[in-house]
Amino acid sequence: MGKKGELQLVENADLVSEGFAAIDGATGQWVGSVIPSDVRPSKWRAAVTHPTEGFMFVRATGSKEDLVAYTCAGTEDFADPRQALAAVRRHRQS
Repeated sequence: MGKKGELQLVENADLVSEGFAAIDGATGQWVGSVIPSDVRPSKWRAAVTHPTEGFMFVRATGSKEDLVAYTCAGTEDFADPRQALAAVRRHRQS
């Protein structure tokens, strides 16, 4: 496997809703998604690919973040796609 590179947002027509794929610029590997919240207009979710779960959502609670299997409170709070991409970067699995 190649070296981890900077992540890039790429428009992803395969998503059910509008959003972006988070792609490793060095390897071209898909490592997550940045998805507009369906609950909070103008907010975003960050989803990270996971080796056993398929993908997991980044949940922010207070000053910490963790990964959860389903969308829930705290997963739709990123102010813009770049903030959600930064969360994918912090929690990427590969």
